[in-house]
Amino acid sequence: MALPVAGAARGGSGGSTTAVTRLNVIDPHLIIMLRDVMDTSETAARLNANAGSGGGGGGGSVSEGTTAQNASTGTSGADVTRTITTNNGAAGGKGSGGVYDSLADSYAGGGGGGGAGGNGGAVIIISTTAAASMGTCQVNGGSAGSDGTGGADGTPDPEAGNSGKLIQIQI
Repeated sequence: MALPVAGAARGGSGGSTTAVTRLNVIDPHLIIMLRDVMDTSETAARLNANAGSGGGGGGGSVSEGTTAQNASTGTSGADVTRTITTNNGAAGGKGSGGVYDSLADSYAGGGGGGGAGGNGGAVIIISTTAAASMGTCQVNGGSAGSDGTGGADGTPDPEAGNSGKLIQIQI
């Protein structure tokens, strides 16, 4: 007997970024307003940190009847312009396909793919203290989500988020 099997869906792609600013070389008084003064428009637009990361794809189903349904693709991360970092968003993981175990005569729907980790943010420190004396500050990206259980292998796995940007300016 043929079994209807629905395939797993891919994870959402990460959003893209368009970085147009060079905060490291701009007067600190202008940075405080966090507007992109290097933009070509007449009014300076607000800056964004970075692009969004993708969601995980759905898992496929399998059944004895005719009810197998294809999984949904993970949501794509948002594209963002005027960013402080140049990091694109990470991609979500692919869901697993459904499987039929003929020895046990059992069906298992596929697990959903894990969502991608979010990118680290942007931290700007303006201080009279030398950068080497400021201590430590981390802008690490988030860990990727875990894939759901069950079904066939759903690689590729979700990606971890990219590191953000730390800018230290001594005045």
